[in-house]
Amino acid sequence: MRTALLLLACCAVRAQYGPCTAEGTVTREGDGAPIPRARIFFNAPARLRTVVLGFISDDQGRFTATALDPTAYSIAVQKPGLLASSHSAARADLSRDCHKTGLALKLTPAAILSGRISVPPGSTPEGSRVEVLKRIWMGGRWQFRPAAAGTSGEGGEYRISNVPAGSYLLRAQPPASSSFSFRSAGGPELFVSPSYYPGVLSPAQARNIAVDAGAELAGLDFALLSTPLYRVSGKILSSEGLKAPAWCTVLLRSNPPGLQHEARYQASDGTFSFPTVAPGEYDLLAVSAESTNFGSAARRIVINNGDLESLDIALEPPVPVLFKAILPNSAASGSGIEVSLRPLSSRTLDQEPVALPSNGKVKLFAFVRERYRIELKTKQSNLYLRSVLAAGRPLPSFVVDYSRPDAPDELTLEIAADGAVIEGTASGLSGISRCFAVLVPSDLSRLADAALLTTPISIDGRFRFTSVPPGDYLVYAFFQPLSDAFDLQPMLQEPGWVPTFKGLPLTVTAAPGSTVRIQLNAQPAP
Repeated sequence: MRTALLLLACCAVRAQYGPCTAEGTVTREGDGAPIPRARIFFNAPARLRTVVLGFISDDQGRFTATALDPTAYSIAVQKPGLLASSHSAARADLSRDCHKTGLALKLTPAAILSGRISVPPGSTPEGSRVEVLKRIWMGGRWQFRPAAAGTSGEGGEYRISNVPAGSYLLRAQPPASSSFSFRSAGGPELFVSPSYYPGVLSPAQARNIAVDAGAELAGLDFALLSTPLYRVSGKILSSEGLKAPAWCTVLLRSNPPGLQHEARYQASDGTFSFPTVAPGEYDLLAVSAESTNFGSAARRIVINNGDLESLDIALEPPVPVLFKAILPNSAASGSGIEVSLRPLSSRTLDQEPVALPSNGKVKLFAFVRERYRIELKTKQSNLYLRSVLAAGRPLPSFVVDYSRPDAPDELTLEIAADGAVIEGTASGLSGISRCFAVLVPSDLSRLADAALLTTPISIDGRFRFTSVPPGDYLVYAFFQPLSDAFDLQPMLQEPGWVPTFKGLPLTVTAAPGSTVRIQLNAQPAP
């Protein structure tokens, strides 16, 4: 076997290298064809990272890594035109087995997207940045982040390679060094604005592009758009309507969701401004969380034909919410029941769960004027939240909108004791660092305002759900490669990924008080 040492990138002086080795193959996912001349990198933990060892696969795709320490390494594999597959081995633990064999590294063909950017008269398309945007869960909400990007040429043509398979939006932005504006006779000044394929201003209006591995999608032509940009400004007052708070976050969120702006806030006089906002409907949100002054405000505004200025926004104090729990007789004294109010859009003031005292009454606060989900945690595996009542009547869901003046400030929690346990094992997790199982109601009409049950999958593939309300469920096991930095579990708890996900779930019925054992096949995260 012939294998070449590629790289010894020294970060510290070391007398000798380790005694361990690792062997494996690099193949193309799908047909298993060997990949010659692929680069394989072994990265040691930060505390031991004195070198990064790199190797090259031979003509049969085989490699042997030498001079490794008896520790756990993360593995990266590279080849022009190919990307690491989510099924590729990502770790090699040599702490127990110093001579690892059978490492299966897999590469999948990258896709190529191309097209042409056009611009309004008087501007130039050269140097426009075109981004391939992936929808991910980050910071407590869905956001779009670049997965690949390219720059347009003199005629506006662009070509973006190394695009992974997936579903994306395309966004074009004017050259960073250029600023174009136009004024028609008697009309407003128009600016060249970023736009989304096929030529719209908002991601909510954009068209999703499905990209298969190795695909070449050409003809993705669209235009940078000209639009008037307006100024939105005003002043924030404290909840007493007097002194401005020393700290305040002021946001504009488009309706429907997709765009968000953060204002320039001046603590000295409480003024805020959004200097360049495109026409549309927005939610204006303000949140202050000083040690002695909590408050928030929400207002719907429409921008269509001019600046909006002199908006005085008075913060409102938090809403106290009294919870009274009705406990079943079988609830043990050590059940460890905790109640929480979880804001659905703002994560600025996420609260820790509060333990339910022996009298079953607890007071929480809705700090921000928005929608909250009522959640229950318990150490007793058969307890779960069955219903929430306001003035003796059950609410349609566990979500309450505290931006409404008529929102209830006293709620009763009905806790049941016939919850089920669903446990089992998941296969196909080799080399993956983060793995989760998730329960989805089989009746997808129940997804609205739901919080999906998730649980981590251990390194040996085991998982266990407790406190499962009786009913029918779809069960998934997901893995997340090391290269994905976002937190997968909170994303899986929000049902937004479910309606369009094409994966294969297992259907399970959780009878009251039962224990169900299942076997899952893991799949990439949605």
